Amino acid sequence: MRTADVIPFLFALAAAAAQVPTAPLSIVVVDPQGNPVAGAPVTVERGLGRGFACLDLELAHTWIPLDHNRTDSKGRLGLQLPIGLSLRVEVDQKPFARWRSEDVVPGDELRIELQPACTFRGRLVLAGAGTEGKLRAWHPQTHVELFDARTNADGSFVFDRLPPGPFCCDVSPDAAVAPRWLRSFLGPDAPLQHDFVLEPGTAVRGKVVDAATGEPIAGARIGEGWTLHKRVVSGEGGAFELLGYGDPGRRELRCEAVGYRGQQVAPTPGAAPLQQVDFRLERGIAVTGHVVDPSGAPRAGVYVAAVSAVRDSPWVPARTDAKGRFECRGLPPGATMLMFRSDGFASAVYALPEADAEDRIRLQPLTLQPANLVRGVVRDAAGKPLAGVTVELQGTNGDSEELAPRSKEWRRLELYLGVRTARTDSRGAFAFADVAAGNYGVAIARGPERAKPQVMVDVVDEEEIEVIELRR
Repeated sequence: MRTADVIPFLFALAAAAAQVPTAPLSIVVVDPQGNPVAGAPVTVERGLGRGFACLDLELAHTWIPLDHNRTDSKGRLGLQLPIGLSLRVEVDQKPFARWRSEDVVPGDELRIELQPACTFRGRLVLAGAGTEGKLRAWHPQTHVELFDARTNADGSFVFDRLPPGPFCCDVSPDAAVAPRWLRSFLGPDAPLQHDFVLEPGTAVRGKVVDAATGEPIAGARIGEGWTLHKRVVSGEGGAFELLGYGDPGRRELRCEAVGYRGQQVAPTPGAAPLQQVDFRLERGIAVTGHVVDPSGAPRAGVYVAAVSAVRDSPWVPARTDAKGRFECRGLPPGATMLMFRSDGFASAVYALPEADAEDRIRLQPLTLQPANLVRGVVRDAAGKPLAGVTVELQGTNGDSEELAPRSKEWRRLELYLGVRTARTDSRGAFAFADVAAGNYGVAIARGPERAKPQVMVDVVDEEEIEVIELRR
């Protein structure tokens, strides 16, 4: 089997992360009759916001290309990758449906059977005429995204080379109420035709201003619900207009702006065709500091997130600049935790002290910690390795209270900052490659319920950790 060269970034990552072992990702692509497909284009990407409950939607949907190659004459492709990564694999071989999985790990053996292509087409219709908007669809079980694109100017759309089977589709019209999700089924025999007949809803106009000064705020984002569905942006004078408000599943209209605390209101859908809604935003707390590596050198590109324990757990992300500096602005008062993630180093979280009189939390230089490897295998009662099992790593770095003690509100944030997940590969093996020194519980995940740790692990820098064995 041909082994493609992995981009230099991966070798640097493995070297920096205390020589993280690698595992082969083996792929075989066949057609619907089981015949090998030679020359099939295969793309492998790495997810940055995977393996933990991430409320930063941009990070959660960020994928970094690792390799793009083609299968050999026998439909095969192999890659050697550092263990502990979350991967997305896509095969884009015409005329078949695009194949994609967002639940791949190094060590998997994938036999990818391409499927006949399906088509979904239709139109967004408002008052008998076409209207523009955006559509996004995904598989209801795997949550793999099938498409995310806008309609044509006349509201029409055609999405082809989709895989057969069930799908969910969310529509965001520019000037109408978002309809309920379409749940339907794609088949290769005939295109699925569906026109979305839309309601005009309510036009919401208003202005976003600074609550203390009354000055307009440009660049504020306004949308429905915490995801800011149907998002619009305020102009130079702070004015905005959002058309088609009234989604029954997203009653609240939310406004966010850099440096300010988010605010939400709940207009009454249908009360009037035009409603005035103004937002007066209060400036939030700012967390500032800088990050260095163990040698004391500034570290650029480190992902930093300040997460508050108040309602909705506001999540304010930032990246360190060339001098290692960061600033997370717009946090509400109350218990806050800080999270760091950087390739080649351990992920860590810290409880933060209270803000000063100027509503700032100024931190001393924070040093990235060495990454340690926690790995194991899941077996059934007979000792057979089990593939596709989700494993939890519960706990945080041992020095998480170095800056301040955790508040009693930690339980509100523990799901996001104190639990990581990994999936077993084709041989039942799992790995967490960015673990800081500390005490952790390891358990087989139990869906939405918190799993009781089956094994406790003390992680000490520069000490090898024995391979864990879990039984199900």
